[in-house]
Amino acid sequence: MHRRSFVKGMGLAAFSASLHAAPRWKPLSFKGIETRNTARNLIFVFLDGGPSHVDTFDLKTASYTPSSLGATTLANGLKWPSGIMPELAQLSDKFAILRSVTAIEAVHERATYHMLTSHRQNAAAMVDVPHFSSVLSYFFESSRKPTDSLPSSIWIGPNPAKNGLFSTDHLGLQLSQNGQVRNLTHRQDGLDERLSLVDQLRVAGNGGSDVRQDHYRFQDQARDMMADPTLNALIDGEDDNYGGDRRNQGFLGQAEMAVRVLEADRGTRVIQLQSGGWDHHNQIYQVLPNLARDFDRGMAYLLRELDSRPARYQQGSLLDETLVVAVGEFGRTTGRLNNASGRDHYPYVVPALIGGGGVRTNVAIGGTNADGSSIVDPGWSFNRYMTISDLFATIYSALGVDYTTTFQDTPSGRLFELTPAETAGSVNEIDSLFA
Repeated sequence: MHRRSFVKGMGLAAFSASLHAAPRWKPLSFKGIETRNTARNLIFVFLDGGPSHVDTFDLKTASYTPSSLGATTLANGLKWPSGIMPELAQLSDKFAILRSVTAIEAVHERATYHMLTSHRQNAAAMVDVPHFSSVLSYFFESSRKPTDSLPSSIWIGPNPAKNGLFSTDHLGLQLSQNGQVRNLTHRQDGLDERLSLVDQLRVAGNGGSDVRQDHYRFQDQARDMMADPTLNALIDGEDDNYGGDRRNQGFLGQAEMAVRVLEADRGTRVIQLQSGGWDHHNQIYQVLPNLARDFDRGMAYLLRELDSRPARYQQGSLLDETLVVAVGEFGRTTGRLNNASGRDHYPYVVPALIGGGGVRTNVAIGGTNADGSSIVDPGWSFNRYMTISDLFATIYSALGVDYTTTFQDTPSGRLFELTPAETAGSVNEIDSLFA
């Protein structure tokens, strides 16, 4: 019982994520584009619930805008809510704002799925579709080192698609909201004897089902992590810069963990973090200030600390080789507040904050009309709004992945595209993000 609890506590996966046989897919690349290769790592901050874009990244002010937002115009001309995001106001030279991304889905579950996979939710195809971190894990597999005791990706928050068509090797490691993984130290004495018994059972069970093989992978990964004495410090450590246990520091604790893990270079290159609570249908101006300040503190920490640490594989800083993206599943309604003094779901404008990884900074790309309800300036080489697929094409290309890659012989039998064209008719990198 303790062993089963241990594997569950590792958060590696539920068996239901791998009930189908391991697919024998074949990757294809129809276009063979030249990727940008400007970043080695990715930190993806999911703003769960959908933040109000007109009160944050695409600030619009009117008679009903409270003074607590602290609307100011930064030196670069960017209008910013300095009252609720004061630290980022001082770091505008380290990020860009995308203001011409639009989404499709207006329901949380479907919109989250779309934002984290670049695919719309379709029951017939869901067996194929992986979370973006599993995509990157697959492409990064050949560059892993023998000393890499952590998986290529770790994540906090939603992962609605898991590993999809890829093997469970690419599922990644799920952490709790405070950035921890439980049970790195076994609770019982005699660990070596227990593991020896497990090995004997595995020998007796050779030739078992693919699901059993997946379970063996989980066991092997758990052993590697337990045997690495540095992991407790990486994932459960304290941050001297802020003094004290980061488990009680909200989003800042996640940010500190991400910096620590990337700097340690133990195999993880993709990290999803979560800032939750942005679903403000009611009393938005009472809730937003504290939530935005929590995000502001953690996001500023990411940008500052990554920029202060040397890169591991190129010249410059760790921020130079790490792409940082913060985005929610959709925006919120614009203009005056609803009858509950809040804002409702609005998929048509979904701004994103992007820094590091070779992107331009100190700029706002694209633009919306006076109240933020529609995109009027695409802000790039293509005379249309940007889609979620365009956003992921940019992320994949920056990390050296050909976003035109497709896969055949998938579990569903359908051809799988990393970045489907959706409503725009084509998928393109957001070229204006790069110099």
